[in-house]
Amino acid sequence: MANYSNAAIVRAVVKGLMHEQLIENVYMLRTKNAGIPDSEIAATVRDKIVNQMMPNFSVEYVVNTVSVQEIFPTPTDPFELAVSIDGDSEGEPLPTFNAVVVALKTGLGGRRNRGRKFYAGMSAGEVDNSRITSTRLSALQADVDAINSWFAAGNSLSNLTWGIVHRQLNGTPVPLSADSYVPITSAIVRPVLGTMRSRKIGHGN
Repeated sequence: MANYSNAAIVRAVVKGLMHEQLIENVYMLRTKNAGIPDSEIAATVRDKIVNQMMPNFSVEYVVNTVSVQEIFPTPTDPFELAVSIDGDSEGEPLPTFNAVVVALKTGLGGRRNRGRKFYAGMSAGEVDNSRITSTRLSALQADVDAINSWFAAGNSLSNLTWGIVHRQLNGTPVPLSADSYVPITSAIVRPVLGTMRSRKIGHGN
């Protein structure tokens, strides 16, 4: 157990299984106050992110671990919270590399101030010609909006924000600093599925 620093950058990893394949989603968070226990942050990720999103995905997708770790300014050992949260959507799921794409925006220009999240586990019946059905798209957007509202900088009920962390400047790796983190201001669910396979040459073949 560890209590995190004020304005600490925290990496949260949500781990699950579908068809015996590991699925991980990484969230970058920042604390608003000092002394927040790692167990509390893990429980917040479970309650405000995992429980919010999982009803959109296949019953065959099960999240089993939420891991959190302060990575700046005082790195800590990871804390893991065991969970068992499965999806609610019936029907055969699509392969794990087919994913819902969520565009993350910070209100700042430049690629380093934007991001994307990829969510595997969509049921085949929720998709038509790679497009998410209008009903499911609306549900996904509502859930993403709820997450964004909870982790908004102006929400006094939350002791965390969510954001994007950039580790490069003009293509050159740089050390983590307070300036590495940019809060997310909006998140938009794309209507067309994407792929979690890397587009880099030699990756994802």
